[in-house]
Amino acid sequence: MPLPSAVRYLPRRLHIFSTALLVYFTLQLTSLLNRLLRRDAAAVDAAWSASNTCAARLILRTASARRGLWIKCCQYVAARPDALPPEYSQVLSQSLDDCPPTPAARVIATVNEQLRHTECGRQWQETEGRPAVANDFFHEFDPAKPIASASIAQVHAAVLRSSGQRVVLKVQHPGVKPMLLRDLIDLKTLLKWIAGAQPRFDMRPVLDAWINMVPKETDFLNEMRNLQAVRSTLRGVQGLPEHLCADAYVPEPLPHLTSDKLFVMEYIDGCKVTDVDTMSRHDVNLERIILEITRSFGNQLFVSNVFSGDPHPGNFLVHHLSDGAQPVLLDFGICVQVPEKTRLGFAKLILAAIDSDSYSLIQALADVGVKLNRADPVASLDIIKYLFRTTAPREQARQEQAEFRKDLEAREGDIRKNERDTDVHQAFEGDLPAQSKKSSKREKTRSPIDSFPGDLVFLFRSLGMLRGLAVTLGVRHSYLETLRPFATYALDAACPPEQRLKAPVYRPIHTNGRRAARAASVLERVFGKLLEKNMMIGVQVAVYKEGKLVLNLASGRRGRYDPRPVKPDSVFNSFSSTKGLSAILFASLQDEYNIGYDDPVSSHWPEYAANGKGDTTVGHVLSHSAGLPYALPETLPMTRLRDDWEGIIKHLEESAPSFEPGSRTEYHALTFGWLVAGLITKATGMTYQQHLRILTEKLGIEDECFCGTMPEDLLPDVPGSRVASMSSSIFQDLQDGPIGKLIKQANAKRPTGSHHSDHSSDAKNESSDMAGDVKEKTERVLKDLNLPGAGIAKAPAYILDLNFFNHPVMRGGFVPSANGHFSARALAKLYGAVANDGCVDGCRILAPGRAEKMQERFCDIDSRSTRGWGAGLTLYDSIDKRGKEVKQSAIGHGGIGGSFAFAVPSENFAMAVTLNKLNAVSISAAVAISVVCKAFEVPTPSWYHAFAEKAMTAFKEGSKEKNGDEASLMEKILGGEGETDMMKILVG
Repeated sequence: MPLPSAVRYLPRRLHIFSTALLVYFTLQLTSLLNRLLRRDAAAVDAAWSASNTCAARLILRTASARRGLWIKCCQYVAARPDALPPEYSQVLSQSLDDCPPTPAARVIATVNEQLRHTECGRQWQETEGRPAVANDFFHEFDPAKPIASASIAQVHAAVLRSSGQRVVLKVQHPGVKPMLLRDLIDLKTLLKWIAGAQPRFDMRPVLDAWINMVPKETDFLNEMRNLQAVRSTLRGVQGLPEHLCADAYVPEPLPHLTSDKLFVMEYIDGCKVTDVDTMSRHDVNLERIILEITRSFGNQLFVSNVFSGDPHPGNFLVHHLSDGAQPVLLDFGICVQVPEKTRLGFAKLILAAIDSDSYSLIQALADVGVKLNRADPVASLDIIKYLFRTTAPREQARQEQAEFRKDLEAREGDIRKNERDTDVHQAFEGDLPAQSKKSSKREKTRSPIDSFPGDLVFLFRSLGMLRGLAVTLGVRHSYLETLRPFATYALDAACPPEQRLKAPVYRPIHTNGRRAARAASVLERVFGKLLEKNMMIGVQVAVYKEGKLVLNLASGRRGRYDPRPVKPDSVFNSFSSTKGLSAILFASLQDEYNIGYDDPVSSHWPEYAANGKGDTTVGHVLSHSAGLPYALPETLPMTRLRDDWEGIIKHLEESAPSFEPGSRTEYHALTFGWLVAGLITKATGMTYQQHLRILTEKLGIEDECFCGTMPEDLLPDVPGSRVASMSSSIFQDLQDGPIGKLIKQANAKRPTGSHHSDHSSDAKNESSDMAGDVKEKTERVLKDLNLPGAGIAKAPAYILDLNFFNHPVMRGGFVPSANGHFSARALAKLYGAVANDGCVDGCRILAPGRAEKMQERFCDIDSRSTRGWGAGLTLYDSIDKRGKEVKQSAIGHGGIGGSFAFAVPSENFAMAVTLNKLNAVSISAAVAISVVCKAFEVPTPSWYHAFAEKAMTAFKEGSKEKNGDEASLMEKILGGEGETDMMKILVG
């Protein structure tokens, strides 16, 4: 008589729960001794490390004895280095998933019983009049000799009698499903106890998704369906580009011989993927094996949307050893099919990690349901990049893991100590209820990520296995770059076909006249090539001549991973081109409100005179000579930019100048706009935004020109939004690219401590605008390049990372020196008025003669006097069509990354370029400006002329090279290692 299940499982349960109690008392004892012995911080850390290691070993020992679910649980938790103290991940990662085989008699009984439920078994019953048995379909089947045995099933080799095909039989262990379900009940009980005793180690959110998936592993019909789905997409589906297929093989299942406890598939001959000796004897390319396995994972996740959630090295073989070798994928018992939003979030996550884009990373984590530690969300980038890091040799991998664990432990203390980081990122709390905000501040976690949802853990478990496999094989491999094309495909495919970019240039193109048509024709060809070589994402070009729009062209995509086309009404954050808007808006009010350049600021704004600023003039403010280049509030969360205009103005009023106003010029990267806006408000009694609305409505550009006035429907990056997404690679350019190399070479030749002040363009002119992922990166790059402006590192991290300007709160903030959003034609129209004595399209916005006064030179910007400050705008020397230099002939302002707008009043000409691929020096912007100026026969600003001439020559040569990329093109433009004239212009 069989024993009741409760009695049968009693020894197993006693073993599990006694281990749990022993672990609990071990940890409690450590806590008690820490208090009684009054250990210092170092001793406490050492005690907890020893205690956690002991507890993890107890867990592993019990799991190894009881196997089944408990081994799987250890493996799963080991893939979560952020969820528990690092000792658990280190110890539990040693768990093995192997089991003693089931006796032969029980194997035969299971196979015979399951064959009755198969298609072939039913047909046999009908034709032969008796139930089928194993010997009817298979020979060379030895139930006593499995080729592998795991926690759910064991595998036997056999040959089909009907065809002679070699097959494998995956036979489920008897009684495994009831035991698994009983273990799951015990696991849930343990997790509940742990959560009650130590809430910080509540593992229920971590394991819930996995617990729900485990029972599916006992259904082999489900596994067969998963295998078929993966097999079909790996081999390529109709319309799938070849580079998204993977040269990996999935065995063919035999559905007619498969049931829920018996799975029959073709036999694949080969060696285990960990059998390095065998592969070495056959000269197998191990790098290629790892590459194709990773590509197969990308295909599963982003093409078929069915990926293995429980992989381990035993589930990979390598066959065709003498013919190039090919990886074979096995075991699809636990497969994950995630919701579309989550899958696209995975794609964004991978691409954000590749691009070091902190904002997109945080956005992607939100999409996949990750709860961020609000005190330090940017730190999540470090965790994601660690999980995706390039593989390294075993010893280096151990060192990386140790450093990562140490960093995780340090973060909690750092967050508590550094309140400034909390201030920077409070904007991510959004509109949480007051009670939620209070509770979030009370939360104490070990990691910048409070919890990963189950689907995301399956992803990282799979990648963790791949990483371990690469380390075992001694292969260095970057998962990020391998997965990039698959992630990009997923995002592109999510966009409806009718909304995708179909041609490099959006139609219709607005042109008026022969010259405009010629310029448009050249730009179409150039932009097409730039898009092919990934040197451009999206660009707009607009030209006003004689006060009329004569050219308006939009090209490329709305974002790096957004396939929708840029249109003429798309709006771009043009960064410091916003200063040009502020200068023109201010000029439009000067005559009406009688504001002179020599007026003391305090005559219009009395409070400004405090702390030694009484002699500051309006001209000082407009020429960046006011002495407040870095006068930023100590705490400046995003929400303050949106909601605390009065507080920022009060801070400027109370600030003391860092140098005597008017004694020199130093770029006021952020404060310029607030100073101008404060002056407008105090002198006119109306806000900057109110005047901006009046001006834009007057010009008819109110839907394409914003600064702190953007409508709510444009703030987030959602389908239908007209706002282009910014993608910055400026720091990579300046630190690792050809530009950084040349600047470092030039600086190495200078006397120690010398700084050059002649930056290559407005993008370089705005060295104060340059920003990276974090403040430390900003300081390091500026120091390495010997560039001035390190004081900008006082700004919060989100301002120093240009990608954060995609954030809805940031878009809605009011930074009238760096946060303007424009279309090119809106910017060009503003400058069209400057070029045409204040009048454009029959509408006057500047008093007669005011545009001419804006061109009066207040001071030089660079030592060679090729550029100077006018009334809030830069004055540029230009090169005319005969190659002759024309002094101060152009007036305008650029933005970091490449956006640029300017006027040539002598030619009644104005032009604007807006773009969303931000480079230290933008090839697309320089070429566009040069092409248009040449077509219209107007002087080209000197720097753009010199750079574009080199760029066009190098581009023509490089276009013949299939592998010519942006970096190699820049090397040609700048002259490689030699000190060319172009390099002198660039680095000063």
